[in-house]
Amino acid sequence: MRYPIRFFMCFFCLLFLSGALLSAENREIIELSLDNALDYARVHSPNLEMVRQNFLNSRWNYEAFMKDYFPEISLSGNIPGLNRSIRSVQQPDGTLLYRAQSQTYGTAALEVRQKVRWTGGTLSMSSGLERFDNLNTSNFYWRASPFVASYRQPLFTPNAMKWEHKLETIQYELARQAFEEDVNSLNVQIVNAFFNTYIDQINLEIARINYTVNDTVYNLSRRRYSVGKIAENDLLQSELELMKAETNLESAQFELERSMNELKMLLGMPEEMEFSITAPMKIPDVEIDREEFLSKALARSSEILRDSLSVLSAEHTLNDLKAKRRISADLTMSFGYNQTGENIQDLYEKPFDQEQFTMGLDIPLFNWGKNRAEIKAGESALKSAQIRENLTRKQIREDYSNVLKQFDQLKRQVHIAAQSDTVAQRRFEVTKNRYLIGKVDITHLFMAQQEQDLARRTYIQTLKNFWISYYQILGILNGEMANNPEP
Repeated sequence: MRYPIRFFMCFFCLLFLSGALLSAENREIIELSLDNALDYARVHSPNLEMVRQNFLNSRWNYEAFMKDYFPEISLSGNIPGLNRSIRSVQQPDGTLLYRAQSQTYGTAALEVRQKVRWTGGTLSMSSGLERFDNLNTSNFYWRASPFVASYRQPLFTPNAMKWEHKLETIQYELARQAFEEDVNSLNVQIVNAFFNTYIDQINLEIARINYTVNDTVYNLSRRRYSVGKIAENDLLQSELELMKAETNLESAQFELERSMNELKMLLGMPEEMEFSITAPMKIPDVEIDREEFLSKALARSSEILRDSLSVLSAEHTLNDLKAKRRISADLTMSFGYNQTGENIQDLYEKPFDQEQFTMGLDIPLFNWGKNRAEIKAGESALKSAQIRENLTRKQIREDYSNVLKQFDQLKRQVHIAAQSDTVAQRRFEVTKNRYLIGKVDITHLFMAQQEQDLARRTYIQTLKNFWISYYQILGILNGEMANNPEP
């Protein structure tokens, strides 16, 4: 009975393994181009999603700030509560008597408040109602303020609302430009990771070819050595190169797997997805207008805008310090109506008008030169911020000028590297054929092989540098958000 059981177990194992092999063979391998990688990242990249959420955070904070300048409507009140206690009551002759009190008190008010950005003041309008009940005597009364309008205005000081609006607007613009730069930086990271994977893919192809070639050379060297046509040193050298080729093949397989996993993480690609890199070998023939590019680079630089924000903040601080040396005032005006009565309908008949006008003054007299020292410090901070802004502008212009020079240089180097790659491949083929017929020694063969590999790697590395530079420039020239920040 054991044999049928073993037979079925072996049968099911073979069936499972064959199914796994068929699924592996039928697994689709995607041809991944650079454009496809960038398009895929725009939808799936976790890095991009994090950048997008950071921008949305700044955007909603700015929108919340702007809502402060819309009318604010609020309803407040005090639910009638009970107050029972013994309190001291002062008599006309100055003596105190303790009386038991029992009362309830409730209020309700509706208010509309509006900030006035152009003046820095605050306008408000309100309507309120109150009720007081004395439970000891069963007496109660109402008090109403049907309409009260008030306005508060700081005088002789900088308009704080105007400065806050200006600073917050620049802060939001800074977040928007930082988002664009982060997206462009992510595109460059993807280009870099894409070509790193492609280089490892090419290295694996080179390693496989070299292993095949070195295996052929080693077998040929063994036959030649056996008939005495080559020295033992040549045989040992071919054997050593074969072992090196085998080691390089294993290393290339590992490096390709590692770089593929890094690219998958950057793109947000599932781990089980298989792909093969198809690199753009033909470079675009583009000419960049230098002055247009530099002007856009300066206008869209978050570093310059950040320094401009520092200058504006320093100016605001200095203006506040100078205002402290002068007289300041706080003007408050209000006008409205109020009335009391035992019936609610009586509260809105012939109400009494109420007016209020106050002006608080603050006059600095002497502070031992503290304000003067603070102003000097503020002037130094402003000067430092202005110098830093100018230096940043010059440095960015110089950096992007070098980017343009390098781009033009890389366009020429790509063509030269492509020609060198073609020449090196042709030279290796000629040397290999001459070695097979015994016209050159093994040293020249391996030298030609190494030069071919070096030329190939140099060409791909130069191509990678070109595309990185191209997308750096493209990000500046486009100037608009490469992705919709909305989720």
